[in-house]
Amino acid sequence: AILESRDAKPGKSVPDTQKPQVPPYVLPRDAVRQRVEVAEHDAPIAKAEAQKELQQVADAITDAEKQYTEMERKVAQGEQEYSSARIEAEQCTLAEAQIKALKGQMKAGERRNQMLLQEVEKEVALVGEKEKAAVETRNECRALQQQIAEWERRLEKRYNSHIPMEDVVALRRTCMR
Repeated sequence: AILESRDAKPGKSVPDTQKPQVPPYVLPRDAVRQRVEVAEHDAPIAKAEAQKELQQVADAITDAEKQYTEMERKVAQGEQEYSSARIEAEQCTLAEAQIKALKGQMKAGERRNQMLLQEVEKEVALVGEKEKAAVETRNECRALQQQIAEWERRLEKRYNSHIPMEDVVALRRTCMR
């Protein structure tokens, strides 16, 4: 108090009651104590909230893992469907190539068939001509056979002297030479 009075300015009075001075570390310590008390008082609530949030996070992780597993399954199924579709597309491409080759063979076969049909028609026409020629030749042969038979009858009538016909024919041949 004496020191304070020295520092005091003239005209001011020195207070009669002085407050006891609090050491400088007490105020921060009290503030920390108060915060600790508040934290201890609020700790079970905060802990429950933290556990609740932790459970929500765990549930979200579980849901995310389930979704991830489901997506992996869907991706695997999609890949399998894609593979099946690709194989089917390859088979279709091969089938189309075979169809194209078979159509080409069919066209070549049709052309060959047309050529063979034309040849058959020509052969049929040729056979018809040959048959007509054969019929005509047969008719001519019959006519000639009839002429020969008639000439032989005439010869027989002319030379009815009991000379064999062969001898007469041989004699005629000799005369013609």
